[in-house]
Amino acid sequence: MEGRGASVAPNLLAVVTVVLHSLVTLTGVTAQTKRIPMRSPSCNTFFREVPAAFVEGAAGAEMGADVCDVTLSRRPSRSVWLLRLERAVILDCGVFIQVFDSHFNPANRKPVLTHRCADPDPGVLQINSTTLTIRLKHNNSSDYSFTIVVTSARRLTSSEADCAGFKCKNNLCIPKSLLCDKVDNCFDHSDESPNGTSHCQGVWPFQRENWGVLASVLGAAVVFGGAYACCRHIRRSKRKDTFDDLYEFHEGPYVHKYAYHYAVIRPPKRPNKTNVVLGRDGHMHYNTTSV
Repeated sequence: MEGRGASVAPNLLAVVTVVLHSLVTLTGVTAQTKRIPMRSPSCNTFFREVPAAFVEGAAGAEMGADVCDVTLSRRPSRSVWLLRLERAVILDCGVFIQVFDSHFNPANRKPVLTHRCADPDPGVLQINSTTLTIRLKHNNSSDYSFTIVVTSARRLTSSEADCAGFKCKNNLCIPKSLLCDKVDNCFDHSDESPNGTSHCQGVWPFQRENWGVLASVLGAAVVFGGAYACCRHIRRSKRKDTFDDLYEFHEGPYVHKYAYHYAVIRPPKRPNKTNVVLGRDGHMHYNTTSV
């Protein structure tokens, strides 16, 4: 029993190690598309080295100033920014969206996109700079909502067919970290298809979960399991020592003053047959002593 108790902790640690390794491995295919609401406190914020972003504008929140700017940057590479206005419902024509291929305060720069209430779908926009700014001029209106998907991607040509990340059906190369996050980063849904090369269905059961909560639950399970294994091992060790103290095979039974409820009763020793006396009744009796 002691051997089994002592082996609980190492076995538990081995299982936990495998689970942690699986979590670290699978985080490479979990969502890394940055979700940015176009309201406070995201306004006038610079998000650095973002592989992709899902920018959402919706009325109803306190906006403060009538302009909200969000700036994104990507790592310098052969990639470009690809931007698509997926959904735009702008009923107030005083509200408009602008995109600049520069940093904050692009007052002197010409926007690469301006979208108002009656404008058609602009399609997928390519921006070659490493930095872009999305500006929402809302005037505290309540009649608008929109979503914008921005992805750092590389267009593959026939001369460079190799893609270290994920190759979309439209020959875009995007980071593998953007797969299966319920955002169309390829702009053809190939990174979200359960039947394509992305294999989204069943890859990871905790899509879009709170990683802090998952880590806390796993950590608590590890601590509880380790504490249980240690307590079990200590209890078995103490129990063995107690029985050794209470039962000494060469000196007979006794009751330990600190563990009286573990008293061990041994059968009395056989009487010494050589100690024979004559009783008052005229019969021979053994003179025995109880142990």
